[in-house]
Amino acid sequence: MVIVRRMQQGSNDHWRSRTTDDAERPARLTYSVEEVADVLGLSRSKTYELVAQGEIPVVPLAGRRKLIARATVERLLAGEEPARIAFRAAD
Repeated sequence: MVIVRRMQQGSNDHWRSRTTDDAERPARLTYSVEEVADVLGLSRSKTYELVAQGEIPVVPLAGRRKLIARATVERLLAGEEPARIAFRAAD
């Protein structure tokens, strides 16, 4: 995995990349709507529409940001019905 970090030196911005082992980073538990859209092969707007309809449940947070649990994405990829996913996410 390659991580790109922004380095500042005076007024110049520099980008530096380094390779990390997956074992060094904790597993992500949530993803943004944009990331889920990419994984599912949907447009960003369609994914937001499905979130608004409750077809894709989100992690409740204060504010406008919407995050989707990794378990929800895994269930969608496994072919579970959205209604069952929403019910299980509420547990």
